[in-house]
Amino acid sequence: MRTVVGEDLMVAMNNTGGTAVLHQFAPIEVREQIVRSVVEKKVDKVKYPNANIVDSDNTPLVSVAVGFEEMEQASMALFKAGARLIIFDTPDAYTPSFLRRLELSVKRIRDAEHAEKVSLGAGNGATPKWTEMILDRVNELDLVKIGIGSGTACGTGGFIGVHMPQLSAILETVPVVKERGKIAISDGGARNSWGVDVALSVTDLVMCGSLFAATNESAGEKREDIETGKWYTLYQGSASEEDRHDRTEDYPDRYRAGDSNHKANEGFSGWLPVQGTIYQVTEQL
Repeated sequence: MRTVVGEDLMVAMNNTGGTAVLHQFAPIEVREQIVRSVVEKKVDKVKYPNANIVDSDNTPLVSVAVGFEEMEQASMALFKAGARLIIFDTPDAYTPSFLRRLELSVKRIRDAEHAEKVSLGAGNGATPKWTEMILDRVNELDLVKIGIGSGTACGTGGFIGVHMPQLSAILETVPVVKERGKIAISDGGARNSWGVDVALSVTDLVMCGSLFAATNESAGEKREDIETGKWYTLYQGSASEEDRHDRTEDYPDRYRAGDSNHKANEGFSGWLPVQGTIYQVTEQL
């Protein structure tokens, strides 16, 4: 999400042993610049012993998401810029058009030089049948992202009636992921340490958008309540009307407003109280 992950959070999350996935909602050249900048910030393994590194030069792990519209171009460009985890990300990961483009994109990267250095994932889906379908089609994937409608800022269930409880989704889907020797990511519903623990009791990895949005390092706008002295951060769902408006304002050449680009509102926006630094928040998990 644009209001969660930026360069600061990518660096800080990597230092804690996690990874922040750079959002897809900016021009490719902007995301290339961010990836290169993070790659250049070598990790101090003495200070951050749990940090992820991808080579002997202490280069940090850089993770990115790419969307449907520019899947082939963006994935290859960001791989060349230094991304070493690429998630092909769409709410429609079951459609034939997505699967065709996913297959082509994965093949291009797997055929490229140094392809062994990158891990590839895709999502989202929430059923065993979907998992079998996507891995039958593109078995070169390393990770599968599970979850539909459970995110804090996700309105898919309420607005368009598509939702599956997150625990049910991972309990039903993860056995298929494991049978294929892949890594399972739970995406949605982990709003606190309890939610993280539940997800990790079933899956290998968990995504926590709202949890890490409420940190000093998140990319959202920060405002202070002058009466209480408390700080708040803007948190917008990627499919919310507000986030679509803001990214159209930021990048009008890419997101031109108009009826031809209208999409249904499937997300929420609001202000979260800042809980502290990423290091303080992760210590509570």
